[in-house]
Amino acid sequence: MRLLIVRHGAPNYEKDTLTEQGWKEAELLAPHLVRMKPDHICLSIFGRAQDTAKRTLELTGIVPEIFDWLCEYDAPMLPPFDKTRWHSDPKIWTADPQWRSADWKESPVFKDSEFLRIYEQDQAGLDAYLAKHGYVRDGMLWHVSEEFYDVNETIVFFCHLGRAVTLLSQLLDMPWLTAAHQFWIPTSSVTEIIFERSRFDRSIAIPRVARLSDVSHLEEAGLPRCNSGFMMPVDGYTRASDPSVQLAQ
Repeated sequence: MRLLIVRHGAPNYEKDTLTEQGWKEAELLAPHLVRMKPDHICLSIFGRAQDTAKRTLELTGIVPEIFDWLCEYDAPMLPPFDKTRWHSDPKIWTADPQWRSADWKESPVFKDSEFLRIYEQDQAGLDAYLAKHGYVRDGMLWHVSEEFYDVNETIVFFCHLGRAVTLLSQLLDMPWLTAAHQFWIPTSSVTEIIFERSRFDRSIAIPRVARLSDVSHLEEAGLPRCNSGFMMPVDGYTRASDPSVQLAQ
């Protein structure tokens, strides 16, 4: 099984849709995804993710599934973290080693918190969906149902920055703060996760990142990457609201 995690195009958050650049990104993204031969497409409930998927859905003819566990991840956090969540001051989120350890959920900041309740509720939704496709979580390992031994599906998730890093945390059994602060997912990028089967036991698989934040579809067309999601300006990146972005001639 292969999962493709796709962040929406450059966003117009006020209207929950895409900017001019975002629509260009979505148009370039669609044939890129078609070449990867998706079998299933899943969408966030939000407009900017659904708008990004429109052209891909037109080209593939796939009827999408819509899940609230793919929406932007805005679960509330306890102090010392503020509402920015994945943009916390580095001096804060690196302060306690437990927050970035295997037992991060046992920290007082997370244990019994609304944040962790929503995280685990959303993970249950993800796990239930993957179980329908033959892959059942068992800690860091995934058990593959025998009827799926020779099935190689490609599933696309159209979602958001916060959701994409949360999916990485959940799929890779990674502390959420590490995924949220040390991975960045550009707009319209494709992150590919392969559930690799063990050569010692066909019933066991483990998810591996084969491609992270791929925007080759933008680079090939000469469209600069959007800096949406970075707190500071980045050289060579454009703002989501920049109306002057043009494709290379």
